[in-house]
Amino acid sequence: MKTLIITNSFDVTTDILISQIGHQHVFRLNFDLLSNYSIYIDSISFLIRSPNREIVESEISKVYWRKPFNFSSESMDYEYKEKKQVVRQIFNILSAEGKAILVNPYKEFEIGKLLQLRIAKDYFKVPDWELILNHESKFSRCIAKRLSTSILKDDKIFYTTEIDTNEIDLRESWHLQHYLKKEKDLTIVFVLGHLFAFELDNSLNEIDWRKDQIENPKTWKVHKLDQQFSDSILKYMNKLNLDYGRLDFVIYNNEYYFLEVNVNGQWAFLDTSDQYGLLKTIVEYIHPLTKSTFIK
Repeated sequence: MKTLIITNSFDVTTDILISQIGHQHVFRLNFDLLSNYSIYIDSISFLIRSPNREIVESEISKVYWRKPFNFSSESMDYEYKEKKQVVRQIFNILSAEGKAILVNPYKEFEIGKLLQLRIAKDYFKVPDWELILNHESKFSRCIAKRLSTSILKDDKIFYTTEIDTNEIDLRESWHLQHYLKKEKDLTIVFVLGHLFAFELDNSLNEIDWRKDQIENPKTWKVHKLDQQFSDSILKYMNKLNLDYGRLDFVIYNNEYYFLEVNVNGQWAFLDTSDQYGLLKTIVEYIHPLTKSTFIK
């Protein structure tokens, strides 16, 4: 039996997983190289053949949705959209068979960032925020955040940015949030009730740690969570009905402020060498021969 990982060819996290699980236990479907595969699906079964290997539906015990579309494409034509549907249909078939683990890609649409924030206020402190379109902001200076997870043209990312609301074009939509001069960033990986918390001081980019983390990587340190806060996270993730997610907070005046939960957030950079058990936990759930809780 094998685990099908739906991803792309430059996904380093999948490289790490395969090195841990073993090439023989994983079949990798890279969306950006889909034209190199041969795929056949009918009412009984399906077959996927890469240049070197092939797999049939009955050989798949688990399917893990990684980041198949995590890159920009100049071509958003009919053929591109149809190919996206090919991999989604394969996932749908396996999910209906109870084989999907950890990540449900459709949760990104079902639980958008604004709904996350509304629900989060019942469990955590949340910075004041708003969404505006053709409407004045209640803020003067604040930070602007994106709603989508799409990569911009030329593989650029829209990072969270401090702005002056007197200088923005109100004809565009803006997701704005009160700016807190954070002391630390806190990210917590939730894996079926297991919590792995890591902190990063603000020596990196004061607004968005991702930018400097890419250009000048720093090590995240383990952060100890108290029981009350851990319980709040468990209740929140249960409310959202998520098996997996990476929750982002900032620490301000020694208090936690919720920012968002990424339902398919990157995690490997936090524990690449399995020093803290995060990699081991993910591998255990993804390995095709171990028992797993399958997504609903």
